[in-house]
Amino acid sequence: MDLGRLVIEGIGFGLILAISLGPIFIVTVQTALQKGFKAGLTVTSGVWVSDILYITFSYFFINRISHVVQGAQFDFWMSVIGGIILCLFGLVSFFKKAEFNKEKLYSTSSLKSATAYFTKGFLVNTVNPFTVIFWLGIMSTNVIGRDLTHLESFSFLLSIFIIIVLSDTAKVLLANVIRERMNQHYFNIISKIAGTGLFIFGLYLLYHGLVN
Repeated sequence: MDLGRLVIEGIGFGLILAISLGPIFIVTVQTALQKGFKAGLTVTSGVWVSDILYITFSYFFINRISHVVQGAQFDFWMSVIGGIILCLFGLVSFFKKAEFNKEKLYSTSSLKSATAYFTKGFLVNTVNPFTVIFWLGIMSTNVIGRDLTHLESFSFLLSIFIIIVLSDTAKVLLANVIRERMNQHYFNIISKIAGTGLFIFGLYLLYHGLVN
């Protein structure tokens, strides 16, 4: 298959993810608004590592894990665990007094802060059932289903991932620019909106897992 066509298809899938508004978007933008560019980028790095792990496992072990992922038990536990985590993040964001200080940025020298932000992005992406569905669907229908070679698969998946990285970085940059025009009052409002959004996503996952 033509590599150019595969790259264009990959860019298209990447753009679909780029414009989606979900818990990952909320967590990334909120962090960048509060603590600046480096903090937001650290959160997204956790998301990227999570994506890389999903891509790797689904590519090499799809035949072994597809029946597990498509099973009712997996869907139930992913939805329940993901829902609980998102609800907790939402409640903390809504009720915790968020400190907003333009001069007080995220410290790259603090391993504790870096680990916390990285883990936050990693968890939100990993426990999101949509992430599993997306990558498993891409792998089963567009890679394995079309019997792509290793080079074709690499080109296709890499193009998706590059768009994800570029779009996430752009979101963080934009949030950082907006940050310069914000004050504590506006950030309090944004924190409550973000908390409400995360809580709603969490409730939806819980409802999905418990009902289905």
